[in-house]
Amino acid sequence: MHEERETLAAVLGLPSELPAWEQLPFGCRWLGPDGRILWANQVELQALGYPLPELRGRHVDRLQADGARLGEQLAAASPERPIRNFPSVLRRADGSRWHVLLDIDPVYQQGQLQGYRWLTRDNSGEAETVRALRESQDHLELALEAAAMGTWEWDMRSGRVTWSDNLEPLHGLPPGGFGGTIEAYQELIHPDDRRILAAAIERALATDDRFSTEVRVVWPNGEIHWCAGRGRVFRDASGQPQRVVGIGLDITRRKEAEIALEQARELLEERVAQRTEQLQEMADELARSNTELQQFAYLASHDLQEPLRMVVSYLQLLARRCNGQLDEDCRDYLEFAVDGAQRMQGLIRGLLDYSRVDTRGRTFQDVESAEALALALRNLQPCLEEAGAAVTAGALPVVHGDLSQLVQLFQNLIGNATKFRGERPPAIEITAERRAGDWLFRVRDNGLGVPAESREVIFQIFARLQHRSQYPGTGIGLAVCRKVVERHGGAIWVEPNPTGGSIFAFTLPAVGPGEGHS
Repeated sequence: MHEERETLAAVLGLPSELPAWEQLPFGCRWLGPDGRILWANQVELQALGYPLPELRGRHVDRLQADGARLGEQLAAASPERPIRNFPSVLRRADGSRWHVLLDIDPVYQQGQLQGYRWLTRDNSGEAETVRALRESQDHLELALEAAAMGTWEWDMRSGRVTWSDNLEPLHGLPPGGFGGTIEAYQELIHPDDRRILAAAIERALATDDRFSTEVRVVWPNGEIHWCAGRGRVFRDASGQPQRVVGIGLDITRRKEAEIALEQARELLEERVAQRTEQLQEMADELARSNTELQQFAYLASHDLQEPLRMVVSYLQLLARRCNGQLDEDCRDYLEFAVDGAQRMQGLIRGLLDYSRVDTRGRTFQDVESAEALALALRNLQPCLEEAGAAVTAGALPVVHGDLSQLVQLFQNLIGNATKFRGERPPAIEITAERRAGDWLFRVRDNGLGVPAESREVIFQIFARLQHRSQYPGTGIGLAVCRKVVERHGGAIWVEPNPTGGSIFAFTLPAVGPGEGHS
């Protein structure tokens, strides 16, 4: 090393510089006037991976990995114009690349070029950042192109508007066809939408740094396209707007889909309105027909009772007058006729009860369900005593309904529980519990029960599970119960009683939250 320094000192005439160069934290070289390496410090040698003997005598261009011709740069350098921060890529001994910044000064003595001082600073981090930025820019350009999108910038100081290359095709313009001013852009906008653009710009500059608009663009060939603009206002330190930067994209397909969807929605609404009107007319006609039918059933049933009553009366009178004159067959015929007429009377009374649920119903009011039960039990007292029935009830609530129809509801259910009994005396229990806005009532009995396949059928009018010779009746009672419950906005169904028999459950509307039992 001492020998090298002496040799270099002899060339330079500055032997004191070499120790200082060895101590520098970055690479240093001394080049001859012809650009060949004469000396390098340890930092440079370690970074490149060469020993000094292998570097000495090499021209600097032989270490360039980027194809740069530094010899030409050296020839152009002068004391007044040294080389500063020159980006370069050097090839290491192992073939890897080293990104650096170079400072090179030509050294003259008495007007003669002696060589070059070379300083090498690592630039790998900055080079990686530049590479990453370049890749990001490439990706952004690909994404913008794929999304039919472009970027723009409006410099408010100069009035210049700069577009990316793919914005012009989105506006139907050839390359270079955009005028580059905000006025030129406004000329491309549909006349009816220019006020929308102006308002969006004014709003962004005055109160909101965000710019957003959707306008129609008229292409040179007359086609109408939709474009959306999204941007942001950048201001100086005093708050004055300096430039607006953003993106533009073609939203024609989306707008066409929105318009088609809106037209379809309007058409659907129109058809729904027409259909609703038709259904309402049908519902009104059905309501009128139903009312007329109920009125006819009531009147027919009412008018049929009198002649049937007369038939029964005369048949019974005939049986009494001619009792001794008739043989056994004739007496049986008379009994059959009387029985048939009386059953017909029962059916008519049932039909009257069924039609009266709607036609003779009273206005709803708050009703003590315990009172309705008490009235029903009073009406049923003879048959309850005859059957030895035991009826128990828990605390019953106040409900909103028709007292007379609720009496009929309890009376029919308890009457059925008494009628359709087994060998045990009837045991009937009435309970109620709150379920949301309703009260759920249960009437439990220990009677014959209802088969699973018949639990819906029994609520149909004239439905019977047993022959009338075993259990007399019309088959209308449970149909009346369902009609009463549905008129009150509830539902009724039957469940099996785990201890035997049936549970008839129904719901009735409660008076209000927290209002409970009577």
